[in-house]
Amino acid sequence: LKALRESTREFEALYINEMFKAMRKTVPEGGMFEKSMSTDMFREMMDMELARQTAKDEGMGIGLAMYNQMKGMIENKR
Repeated sequence: LKALRESTREFEALYINEMFKAMRKTVPEGGMFEKSMSTDMFREMMDMELARQTAKDEGMGIGLAMYNQMKGMIENKR
């Protein structure tokens, strides 16, 4: 069951990361830093880590809801 919880937490992090990507597209470019491949890579890495931290523990509840729904299926197979 621990592996299931980790999997659902990682799924939630991926979902949150996709949400961050969609939100970034709405922000106009410009500002203090030039757009480059390195700044894009940094933003992607930062967003993924922020998504993982957001999904940690109970997170937004998506991963926990999936876990609660799926753990019954695993327990019934044992």
